[in-house]
Amino acid sequence: MDAGLAAALGALAGAVGTALAGIAAGWASREQARITARAEHRRLRQGPRADAYEAFIGASGALRDHAIPLFFGVEEIHNRPPLTEEFLAEAQNHMKAVVASWLTVTLAGPRSVQAAASDIYDCSKELTSHGIAIWAMTEDEGLSRQVDRLELEAHHMIVKLNNHIATFTELAQQVLDDDGTI
Repeated sequence: MDAGLAAALGALAGAVGTALAGIAAGWASREQARITARAEHRRLRQGPRADAYEAFIGASGALRDHAIPLFFGVEEIHNRPPLTEEFLAEAQNHMKAVVASWLTVTLAGPRSVQAAASDIYDCSKELTSHGIAIWAMTEDEGLSRQVDRLELEAHHMIVKLNNHIATFTELAQQVLDDDGTI
């Protein structure tokens, strides 16, 4: 009886061990599949994100660069190019590119990058609006003080826009470098 009981207990222990090993192997297999799927998902998201971020940085940088000769050297007012309808039309085209690429970035995410992109969008919109207001006021000599104030604000907006672009670029690099490991 003792030998029979020992054999039965040995068989039971072997069966339990086999079952536990099977469960552990199944769990490990599922975990590996989840890790692989997550890595593939990240890889598939990184390409479109990189393209969206690059287009947005390019569009917002082009708007900033377009405005710099006009508004950055406020103290050098006589050396600046004139604010013309053509200049404004080109600025508005740059703004349309900012809007289109901003929408793509907000869809690509993540939230930290969306917030930084929205800062750039808001600042770009404000800068463009200032340009239009200045253009509309330049013909009226009585509004020269308001024009001077708007030009100074536009100057500060360019600096602010440049800082927002730098922040966005840094965040975008962090997102693109994130491989999901801790």
